Amino acid sequence: MQLKKYYIVLMLAGVVITSCKKSDLFEQPLDAVSAATAFSTPDRIDKSATGMYAAMQNPNWTCGRHLIYCDLMGLDANPAPYFAQVGYFDKMNANDGIVSAAWTAAYNTIYVTNLFVKSFAAVQSMVPAAKASQYFGEASFIRAYNYFYMINFWGKSYLDPAGPTNNPGVPLVLTATENAFDASNFIPRSTVKQVYDQIEKDLLDAEQKLPLNYPGDSYTTVSRATKGAARAMLMRLYLYEGQWAKAITYADLVINSGLYKLNATPEVAFRNYTTQESIFSVAFSGSNNPGRNNALAAHYYPGIRNDITVSQSYLSLMDTTVDLRYKNLILKSNNLFWSNKYVSFSDWAPLIRYSEVLLVKAEALARLSSAVVDPAALGLLNQVRARSKASIVVAATPQSLIDAILKERRIELAFEGQSYFDFQRNLLDLPAHTTVTAQPYGTNFRVWPIPLRDINIMPTLVQNPGY
Repeated sequence: MQLKKYYIVLMLAGVVITSCKKSDLFEQPLDAVSAATAFSTPDRIDKSATGMYAAMQNPNWTCGRHLIYCDLMGLDANPAPYFAQVGYFDKMNANDGIVSAAWTAAYNTIYVTNLFVKSFAAVQSMVPAAKASQYFGEASFIRAYNYFYMINFWGKSYLDPAGPTNNPGVPLVLTATENAFDASNFIPRSTVKQVYDQIEKDLLDAEQKLPLNYPGDSYTTVSRATKGAARAMLMRLYLYEGQWAKAITYADLVINSGLYKLNATPEVAFRNYTTQESIFSVAFSGSNNPGRNNALAAHYYPGIRNDITVSQSYLSLMDTTVDLRYKNLILKSNNLFWSNKYVSFSDWAPLIRYSEVLLVKAEALARLSSAVVDPAALGLLNQVRARSKASIVVAATPQSLIDAILKERRIELAFEGQSYFDFQRNLLDLPAHTTVTAQPYGTNFRVWPIPLRDINIMPTLVQNPGY
């Protein structure tokens, strides 16, 4: 897992340039800040907490790369050579550089959160109890979010026929050690269920400790974790587990909070990052962004890297004469189609939006109603469609309603890291597309390899089959 030591400066890196002068923050050189210094005052503690979000800007993972990887493995985006074998399945191998970098980046982010908790626990009395609770909640949320994506790339679906207690997941690293080669770092893979259980535990902790919002500060309310973000992730977690009633409960907590709503048209959330439609995003700016090689716009938008084009499979899902997801969020250039969701290096990475909440509740209601079409589920589906001027769905059977909701998820949440996971959690085959051969559910290459480098240095790790 390359659990190398991260100096506390990495937790501060995202804020020191704009927050205060170097001379009044550090008594030691920038590359040698001790935990004692970083956690010596309430102001420095706050900057260290903010540093966990700097870790979320990691260019190989939650800067938006994890969303790209999920998209490339689905049907809505055409695979791109720049991303090596991601999206090509049977061509993947355990030495894949993209996969290795993602694995390392995810664990480094998790390490930063663990290190913050370890360092802050000893000095938490320096800040008000409510603020201390918030910081711990933020750490729990960030760790849970990272493990959610890790388990869905490197592990099988929770609902896989073999069962979550039998399928291997990823190693659960829950504490920070000073020595990267300490024996406690050589952790075997937990089961899929154990990882999901830890994610649930962290999210429940976050839900309890986080504020509903940051009053008067829409920027912070979207870019830092809130109760709404934790509840939305719990909702997503329970959907993936097939716990429909719990998914509805947490969707309702988000809906009934009164803090969130759909924008008038679908492109608004991708031009103004702090509207009430955005529940949680990774924030960037003109001077602090992933740049030409890693920003979402660099890959999805034409004229920069020209990497990821929109598939005909995706375009065929919509009535392109009326649907605003096509008219406002798809761009044609040089006879190719591109996503218009991301147009600038400084675009925020949208991790949770309110439309997902409506569609999760719709799906969970529909799955609980096996005999008749649930009118509330149909209403939620059509609420999302109506916002984009799409035609109203009239479902004849419960299954046709479920199918319509899954189709709507593909349309609405495209290029936001959801499509492939929907195939996985529903145990669906992936048909052949472009130069990609058909990938039935359950074949080895539907799950990523554990990086060979880590297999070689950590004898407790067991490789996924086929690699």
